Amino acid sequence: MVYIVAELRNSGTNTNEATVTSTEDPSGASDTEDVSLDAGPPYQLGFRDEPTTVTAGTQFTVTLELQDEYGNATTDTGLIPDRTVVLSLDNANGATLQGTASSTSSTGVFMFTNLFITKTNSISYTLTATETNADSGIPLSVTTCPSGLNVYCLTDGTVTSDGFDILPGTLAEIVFDTGPSSATAGSSISPPIQLSLYDTYGNLATNWTDDITLSLEDDPNSTSPFYVDGVLGSATATPSNGLVTFTEAISITQTGTGFTLLATSTNAVTEESGTFNITVGAAHHLEFTVQPTSTITAGSVFSPSVKVEVRDQYENLVTTDTNRTITMGISGGAFATTATITDSTSAGEAIFNNLVVTQTGTYTIAATATGLISTDNASFTITAAALSTMRFSQQPTTILYNTDFSPAIAVQLTDQYGNARTDNSVAITLTVASSSNTAGVLDGTTTVNTTAGVATFTGLDMDELGTHTLQAASTGLTSVTSSSFIIHGDRQTISFHVQHITSTVNVTMNTFSVKVIDSLGNIVSTGSESTPNIRIGLRTSTGTSNINNALSGTSTCTDNTNAWPVCVVAVAGVATFSDVKVVTGTSGDYRIRANKSNGTSISINSSPFVLQ
Repeated sequence: MVYIVAELRNSGTNTNEATVTSTEDPSGASDTEDVSLDAGPPYQLGFRDEPTTVTAGTQFTVTLELQDEYGNATTDTGLIPDRTVVLSLDNANGATLQGTASSTSSTGVFMFTNLFITKTNSISYTLTATETNADSGIPLSVTTCPSGLNVYCLTDGTVTSDGFDILPGTLAEIVFDTGPSSATAGSSISPPIQLSLYDTYGNLATNWTDDITLSLEDDPNSTSPFYVDGVLGSATATPSNGLVTFTEAISITQTGTGFTLLATSTNAVTEESGTFNITVGAAHHLEFTVQPTSTITAGSVFSPSVKVEVRDQYENLVTTDTNRTITMGISGGAFATTATITDSTSAGEAIFNNLVVTQTGTYTIAATATGLISTDNASFTITAAALSTMRFSQQPTTILYNTDFSPAIAVQLTDQYGNARTDNSVAITLTVASSSNTAGVLDGTTTVNTTAGVATFTGLDMDELGTHTLQAASTGLTSVTSSSFIIHGDRQTISFHVQHITSTVNVTMNTFSVKVIDSLGNIVSTGSESTPNIRIGLRTSTGTSNINNALSGTSTCTDNTNAWPVCVVAVAGVATFSDVKVVTGTSGDYRIRANKSNGTSISINSSPFVLQ
């Protein structure tokens, strides 16, 4: 008897090698030979090339083959020369297998070269391949079918691939999930702006990690400041799983309607937000929008009218501010009494259409309102109005008769408000307006032309004693009258100007004074005779008996003696005694005796007073 033993060794996809040993007796001699084995008839479908993980929209290739029952590829298609395999997508969840999902082959190999899927997955996809001719009833050759198997075509006509994933593609679209909302100027836009990132096929771009930049796009003001955490610039945020949240404080300080923001990626994908508005903040301060012109004529209404606005802290006009009182002030001067210096706001604005200043000079004005920061304007100048009248810029002073006025009398041309004019060659004439005694006559040149608006009268004098006034006049101008002055004579005496009333020992007397007067009783207020030394002493009621050292007080000259213990220098013809005391004496009637000690000596007694 011959025994045959076969040892099979897998040598490839479609064939096997076998070692065959024959022997007549298991314990006798044997013979060994290698043989080639062909794959069996088609039994099942199998994946030669499985699908792999790819990016959404990227084509991938899948290859299937007919296999015998041992998984060997076979090119035997049986009695069916052309077999067709169709692919379907498992766990699709709305996804679609795109490309050519059907392949017909007569070789038993089915290739799919242009498959793609555009939707990412949360659960791995698989592909199921189905041989559409399986169990079709068309018989195969019995001799080619394995013993005991169904002789009709493929026994197993379906197969499922390993799982695979579809990854999102590159960033292609930005979507504002939470767009910018309207806000108050300077306040952070809230809630935070949020974006979603998508690839071309609408998949969330979870693999995009480059920063997204947010900047101001549509700006109704063209130059509105855009702040990020208080700094001018643009905002940036890093995506996480396809989502972007801008946590920085984003704010715009200028009001407007129709702002938009622009989100930009590093690969130049952009998206513009919806519109939003920035509204004005709370009233904060005042601001001049129309200021006084640099030069204004005295007495003229400011033109154009001065305008002041109520602003928030970012300089936006607070149009909702109404009926707030704004007051206008001026530095270094005053508005005319006819000026209107208050106004109430309307839509955030106050208009001052009756501001008037009558005095020349350089000024600034300031607008104030309760609870708001005030504002100053740039300086402006008030110039003199038209020539109207004149004034004595140097009044006539008391002089000795037949002595020139010193300083020289001067007359200044002015407008109606008393502001100096600088007109040249205007003739001004001085005349005596009034006299207390004989009408006075001016001696000297009484008509003088102005230089730079001033007429100076030098060499003038008067010889009529008494109190006088002068008048300055010019053709076409309003004349003016000087203050009164005295022409006094050269014969002088002294007189008690203000006398004491009563006194007590060692108690300060009431203030009294002694004056130097001319023959008409005028105080000699100028010249050397206006400053004599006046000394005083205490006398008996008859004024003849001297009481030495009976008085004390402040002395301003050195002519005092025992009989004249207090000495004061007269000023402008008057010697004033403010701290005199009687330091010795008994109760009774006394007098103060005054003496002019330098020049011609003159003495007088006061009225009697009672020493208590």
